[in-house]
Parts: sequence; structure tokens; C-alpha cells
Amino acid sequence: MPRKSKKEEIIEKTKTAKEEVKIVEPTIDEKKEFLRRKKLNSKKYYSFNMRFTISFVIFLVLFVTSIVLILMSLSKINEQTVDYKESSKVDYKVLLKDNTQYDEKYFKNNSQPKIYISSLIKNIDTNFDYEFSINEKSNIEFEYNIIAKLVILNIDSTKVFYDDEIELIGNKKVKLTNEKKLNIHENIMLDFDYYNNLANSFRQKYGLNTNSYIEIILNVKGKNLDDIFDLNDKYKRSIKIPLSQQEVDIQIADDNASIVH
Repeated sequence: MPRKSKKEEIIEKTKTAKEEVKIVEPTIDEKKEFLRRKKLNSKKYYSFNMRFTISFVIFLVLFVTSIVLILMSLSKINEQTVDYKESSKVDYKVLLKDNTQYDEKYFKNNSQPKIYISSLIKNIDTNFDYEFSINEKSNIEFEYNIIAKLVILNIDSTKVFYDDEIELIGNKKVKLTNEKKLNIHENIMLDFDYYNNLANSFRQKYGLNTNSYIEIILNVKGKNLDDIFDLNDKYKRSIKIPLSQQEVDIQIADDNASIVH
């Protein structure tokens, strides 16, 4: 067998090496994994304008949020530090007709007797005193009125036969101007015979057994002009006088007698 030249040996070895090398194609999953890693490793580029816009939006959101939180905090502080009180007093005198039973011309509500003979009552002189006080100077507008509410019920006081409201003092306005205290004083001279006769006439006209009364009510409503805090919706104080009875027991209602806010 003839001896091969070095050139032929090199060619033959190269051919054998190529035959031994196998090209392996990657699978679909391997391709997907390769693309996923490439995407993760790649860096996005944002232009200067884009980066500035994003930074400005983030700053604006944080700034607005801070302002809102500060305003809420200040509002809460105001609510906690503004304290006010509403109080009132009702005083009355029972003025008597000329009679041989009593030497007195009238009885005060804090004197004896506490129960009065209906036929001897001429008028009931009633005084309402309302006071509003606050812990800092404020501007508040108050509106108030006094009404008489006539109510006629069945004998068990479970059903209303008749009720009516009579305005004794129409709506009045007073202002608290850069001050801490306001007082309202009003006097009502109630003609007892007039309202008692109304109740008696109703009873006689319809032949009913009834329970009746007249209630004198002071209503006060305040509006805070500074809009810093909310006032109580409505303040009420009243006195109730029975009608169509031989004996009269006058009751002063305690609604809203003294309220601290």
C-alpha cells in the first residue's frame, strides 16, 4: 500500500473531525427561555423629557397629598379646641285675680303653692334667659322665636284631637361679633283665661273628655359666620301649662337646659 503524503493525512483528519461534529438545534422551550432572559437583561432607555415628566408627576402627587393631610390636620385641631356652651333659664310668676283666698297678688315659681287654682289665675308672666358662651372670640348669627303650642288630647293623652301653633314673638336675629358671650332675654305675658277658654269650648262643643295644655317654647338656632365649626342644630326650652283643669301644675321642660360642646 503506497504511503500517504502529509497533506493527504491532514485532509483526511479534517474530514473525519467534521463528520464527528453534530449540530444540535435548540428546542422551542429553550428558545423561549433564551428570549425571556434576554428581555430581562436588556435595559430600557427613557428620554430626558420622559424622565422629567415622570418625576414631575410623582412630585405633584406627593405635594397635593401633603397639602390635603395638613388641611385635615388643621381642621381637626380646630374642632378639638373650639368649645362652647348653651344654657337657659325659665322663670315665671302666676298673677292672680282678685280673690279672698290669698293675700298675695302673684306667686313666683320657687314659692308655695306649686299647684294653682285654675279659676284664680289671671296671667302667667314668663321670662326666658338664654346664654351662649365660647372659648374664643367668634362671629355667630342667631335667629330665635317664641311660640305657643295649644294641644288638645283624649283623656288618656294617646290621641291628638287638635293642635295649633301661635307665634308670640316672630323671628329675631342677633349677632355675636368678635366676642365670647351672647345673652337673649324675652318676656311673655300669657293670657291664661284666653287659652283656657279655647280648650273648654272645644270640650263642651264636642262633648269630649280631654286633656289639654299650652306650651310656650323658645327656639334658638345659630349659624357660624366664620365657618370653623358646626353649631347645635336647634336649641329649645319650654314651659308647659295644663288647661281645662281645676288645678294647674306648671312644668318647666329640661330640654337643652344646659349643653356643653
